[in-house]
Amino acid sequence: MTVNINPAIFTIGNFEVRWYGLMYVIGLVLALFYLSKRFKRKDFIDEVKLPVDFEWDVILWTAVGILVGARLFFILVYDPKSILIPDAGLKGFTAVWNVLYKIINIRNGGLSFHGGLLGVVIATSLLMRYYYINFYKVADIAVVIAPVGLFLGRIGNFINGELWGRPTNLPWGMIFPNADIGGQAVLRHPSQLYEALFEGLITFLILIFMDRYNRKHKKFKSGFIFWSFIFLYGFFRFFIEYTREPDQYYGWLIKNGFVLGGLTMGQILCLLMVLISVPMLILAQKCNYFDKRYAKFVEKNKDRIKKREEKYKIYMLQEEEKRKIHEKEKVKKLVAQQKLNKKKKKNR
Repeated sequence: MTVNINPAIFTIGNFEVRWYGLMYVIGLVLALFYLSKRFKRKDFIDEVKLPVDFEWDVILWTAVGILVGARLFFILVYDPKSILIPDAGLKGFTAVWNVLYKIINIRNGGLSFHGGLLGVVIATSLLMRYYYINFYKVADIAVVIAPVGLFLGRIGNFINGELWGRPTNLPWGMIFPNADIGGQAVLRHPSQLYEALFEGLITFLILIFMDRYNRKHKKFKSGFIFWSFIFLYGFFRFFIEYTREPDQYYGWLIKNGFVLGGLTMGQILCLLMVLISVPMLILAQKCNYFDKRYAKFVEKNKDRIKKREEKYKIYMLQEEEKRKIHEKEKVKKLVAQQKLNKKKKKNR
């Protein structure tokens, strides 16, 4: 089978609407829908006091964190030469602008999942700190929908015919025209589909089961589901990397796409995810570390939190008053319309 799908859905002038971009949009819409429903469940509202339209804040900060983190990490780890070695003939402001343009120009560059994950953790941590909310109470819910975005993203990679696998003789091997060696078509692992299956679908099913089980039995402490996601992604991606063609960007320490005993940069990063997540899972579940840490944070900032809660109560009362006034106006308009309709009938 040859994978030769047009990555553009349609084109308007010079502007292309691509399947890959559509996958990201669908992922964000599904995330907003899920978080909106989940954050408004009574069991969660009773436990965590959230500001109005909190899910929109989470989506916005998540999107910014993903894009900034994914791009910067890719540049610094996988392709540092693009910004450290200036283009010939450029000096001063022009050279600086050229470097900045390379960083923000994702059309000709790449994004790193590990950087996106780091970026979103930093961004949402700052958001939670601003609202004095336990980061892990929100993160344990948000990561449940994350594999859906990963699934859609890998399908987008497959449609684009990028991030292909290594050569294989297996019956389900596929031909990716952009990966031809010396003009010769080579069967390759559809590693994008492997990642969509394990990092996306299977991880999602595991996390949604954990979330529902926890809602019913309250067995998992804060942070356990979040770090379970980190572990699962790192574990699955580490082994799938053996079927994936190494990235053409080699980073600081890589020669010919490999480092440290044949491991790719992706595998090293995933190995770090696994090694970090295991003790974090123990700290979360056995020691209840993250809840205790948040309790200390609340105690330290109790006066600020109290003032914020008072402001929030006033705001909610004002919003409720506006809602009542709006409802009264709607009723008045409805009554007036009914009277007008009766007069029209009589005149007939």
